[in-house]
Amino acid sequence: MRVDLKIAGRFVNASAFNINWDDGSPEHRITATVATHVYEEPGEYTIRVSPVVSGVRLDAVLAPTITVAGSGYAFSVSVWPTLGVTPLDVTLVVTEVNGHADSFTVDWDDGSPIQTGVTAAGAEHRYQAPGTFAPVVTAMHGANASPPYTANAVVVSPATPAQMTVSVARLRAAIA
Repeated sequence: MRVDLKIAGRFVNASAFNINWDDGSPEHRITATVATHVYEEPGEYTIRVSPVVSGVRLDAVLAPTITVAGSGYAFSVSVWPTLGVTPLDVTLVVTEVNGHADSFTVDWDDGSPIQTGVTAAGAEHRYQAPGTFAPVVTAMHGANASPPYTANAVVVSPATPAQMTVSVARLRAAIA
């Protein structure tokens, strides 16, 4: 979070100001009445400004406490492969930032039951019928659900007779 600090009041005529941003960064010395700082981490910070008048550093004046909120939890989902023939086995991968969900639910968009208890490690699914499917994933935080995320589309084409013959031949070889 970017903070623009404007110094006003009785110390405007100071020759310099030492600023402690209260985040572990080095003290900042300025000769103007405006300073900018970027807080990288969430938290509460009390800025301390020490005016320098006639070469003497005066006691720090406290600015109001600044609260920097963390970025909210977010996740994205990808499903691959995105194209294939029936039956098509796909893998869902979840990427999370700023936290972790307890679990996920997945609606594979093919009429199969909603899959619950999915972890961030992802899930696998088999599309049995041709069609274009857009899986929808919801992150669960306890009993609270995040807004649903629609993953990339998966296009499943029917297997051609030649592909079915190869599959039957492979099946016979595996049984033998």
